[in-house]
Amino acid sequence: MIKRKKEVNYRKATRKDGGRCLFCVHRLRVEIRGCNGEYLYHNYRCNVIGLENSRRYSISKDFVCDEFKQAETVGQ
Repeated sequence: MIKRKKEVNYRKATRKDGGRCLFCVHRLRVEIRGCNGEYLYHNYRCNVIGLENSRRYSISKDFVCDEFKQAETVGQ
């Protein structure tokens, strides 16, 4: 685990946490590119933890951290 994930207490979400990365405003969809710059696929990264290309920066939708901030729902 990278140092920044430890600093923000990135962990598996429980019921008492009340939120998940899936609903966080810091969760961004980014393009993952190979060494030659060619597009491979997309994945999600956290703006707080880092948007780097490495899989170490990947986040799971069922996890949460201390920087969690609920996203506003659109159209409701």
